[in-house]
Amino acid sequence: MVMHVVTYRVKDIGRDANYYRDKAKQLIGSDAYVEVHPGLVRFRFTRELSESELEELDDFIKEVADGVRQH
Repeated sequence: MVMHVVTYRVKDIGRDANYYRDKAKQLIGSDAYVEVHPGLVRFRFTRELSESELEELDDFIKEVADGVRQH
C-alpha cells in the first residue's frame, strides 16, 4: 500500500496525535496515521491528497501549531 506522507515543522505542538488525526479526518475525510515529535507533525494518508485538501491541512496546522509544510 502506498502512503501519502505530509510533514510539517511546527513551533507549538500542544496536542497529541489523536487530536491531529481526528481533525485531519474531519477536514480531509480520510483517515491518517499521525506521528507527533518535538517540532514535527507527520501525517500518513492512504491516498494522494488534492491541492485543495493540502491547503486546508496547511491552514489548520498554521493556525493550531504555527507550522509549515516541508516540501
